[in-house]
Amino acid sequence: MLKTFRAVALIISLSPALATAQDFNAGLAAAQSGDFATALREWTPLAQQGDPAAQSNLARMYVMGYGVPVDFAQAAQLYKLAADQGNIPAQRGLAELYYSGRGVEQDRLAAARLYNAAAQQGDSISQSRLGLMFLRGDGIAENLENAATYLTAAANQNNPSAQYYLGNMYARGQGVAQDRNEALRLIQSAAQLGFAKAQDQIAVFYRNGDAGLPQDDSQAVYWFQLAAEQGLAGAQFSLASQYRKGEGVAQDLAEQNRWLRAAAVQGLSKAQVNLGLNYANGAGVPRDLVAAHMWLNIARVNENEHAESNLQQVEALMTQEQINTAAERANICFNSNYANCGE
Repeated sequence: MLKTFRAVALIISLSPALATAQDFNAGLAAAQSGDFATALREWTPLAQQGDPAAQSNLARMYVMGYGVPVDFAQAAQLYKLAADQGNIPAQRGLAELYYSGRGVEQDRLAAARLYNAAAQQGDSISQSRLGLMFLRGDGIAENLENAATYLTAAANQNNPSAQYYLGNMYARGQGVAQDRNEALRLIQSAAQLGFAKAQDQIAVFYRNGDAGLPQDDSQAVYWFQLAAEQGLAGAQFSLASQYRKGEGVAQDLAEQNRWLRAAAVQGLSKAQVNLGLNYANGAGVPRDLVAAHMWLNIARVNENEHAESNLQQVEALMTQEQINTAAERANICFNSNYANCGE
């Protein structure tokens, strides 16, 4: 059973208050400059002496492959040594490994316990992640009240992810009394802090004139653009639609296709369908039935409901040789995880 959350305000420092601080800081300065060999040399003996900050930072190097081969098992061992001493980054880092099953057997309850330990010390990232686990029933029993408590604690520290999810809880009345004004305030705050999903949602509000915001296509484009530039596929698709229609921005079919492709290579099947149709019709791109077939075929594999009928219409215009070429290109594109799509 996880303890009931109680916020504790602490100032967290990575630097150890020991005689070894000079060596630790030398390693930290080296790591920050990209000199991981020096960081490894400075931190290894400190970690062996039991310094939790050095152990945690070394573990991070093994997770990221900074100056050492990626080794999640080694990272887990180092994180555990530091986490047992109450080191917050180590508790959070070890929780991440348990959550994903890297270097340790996957155990989301163990992850929740570690997030809880860090959350009790005021770590907003752990508060937010544990709140999401309660919200989704992810490895622990769903508990909307606990979700709201953890997310509120993180949101009050300006954690944008927590603000976004808590805002949606207020919009739906999940675990909190429904309050649409508070929902909008939190989601707007998350968007202004750069959280892509919140930016996308604010854009939708402006596009539709919803949630207390006026209908404003220019504002919709502004927020879709911010989210799209962070790689959010749904926002990229919506921004492409704004360019296609010329709503809030000058109509630009070439720009539409640029954003459709950005979403398509992330596996968004509706973007793949639209991109395929644009190739078939020569809309903003040179007409290319092979490229059209490739994207529609990939969308069909991704189970898009509109792909099959459109694929059949394009095939009727193609030679068998073109169809074979397109199928081969689709295989290469799909199996390369969209890294090699011939464009």
